[in-house]
Amino acid sequence: MSDNKSGRVLLEVIGYGALAALLCRALVMAPLVNFVLLLTPTPFIMIAVRRGWLWSAVSIGVALAVLYLTGGVIAVLVFAVLVIPTVVILAWFFKRKSDAFYAALASSVAVAVAGILLVQAVKWATGREIFDYIQQALRTLFSTVDMNAGIFSMLQPQQGEPISPEDMAVAVTAIFKIMLPSMIMILSLSAGFINMMASGRWLKKYVADISDIQPFHEWALPNDAAKGLLSIAVVGLLGMLFGISGFDMVFATIIGVLNFIFAVQGLATLDYIMIMSNMGVVARIVLMILNFVIFQLMLTMLGVAEQIFHIRRNIKNRYDGGMDS
Repeated sequence: MSDNKSGRVLLEVIGYGALAALLCRALVMAPLVNFVLLLTPTPFIMIAVRRGWLWSAVSIGVALAVLYLTGGVIAVLVFAVLVIPTVVILAWFFKRKSDAFYAALASSVAVAVAGILLVQAVKWATGREIFDYIQQALRTLFSTVDMNAGIFSMLQPQQGEPISPEDMAVAVTAIFKIMLPSMIMILSLSAGFINMMASGRWLKKYVADISDIQPFHEWALPNDAAKGLLSIAVVGLLGMLFGISGFDMVFATIIGVLNFIFAVQGLATLDYIMIMSNMGVVARIVLMILNFVIFQLMLTMLGVAEQIFHIRRNIKNRYDGGMDS
């Protein structure tokens, strides 16, 4: 590699590493949407993977240095735990040219494990649980709103005694504690799938020699995976019906996971239908975002219908048949 080319590559990996770090810092400070931190930095670091492991390490090192300068040890810890394992696992699967579904699954597992480790790492590094920080943030938020208005008025313990910001923060934090396993599982699935799709597309755009990533409109849940998930749901339902402690939360978590997975499949099916209707890219993206935000239940039903009736395959067969005739 020439000196000029080495210099360009060095600037590239430094730029992507710094950009990933700055996105982390910006998203952490953004209220309510900072969970997107799980979905954003990995593809930028993954671009450096096509240059080799050494350049990837340089990009990660730059990101960690920028984070240390702008956010200290905690920022470095969060990035290291959430991003680096996902980058390594995705890079390994892509280089082995494994199936994209299993790459997304492995990425999701990595994010889920990282989320659990992060909860423990915060306690180890600060001596406080992550829920303490959540409760403190909620207390600050609720202290800025009128606790006598809207939904808050329904939560008053007695008439004329409004619930205090402190009590509300404690109550919501307790809900967070109960829902944490479900939240980690569903967010990790989202992060794993989006990181895999975005990273794979960007690497393909830069002509990297990786496994083929099917277009989103062709994405489908393998039949064996669907049967396995449904079987687990049945087990969770039976446990809940027999009144076994904790199985109500297990069943709710599984239903949340199934809802997300089939909603994504429904979204891919909708994208396929819009492509077959010759709809433009911008219109398709806008409609998919609106449908995912507003009509997710309908997308889930469409995803289940696709799994059972193979809607896209039937449309393709009819379209090809028409073309052949």
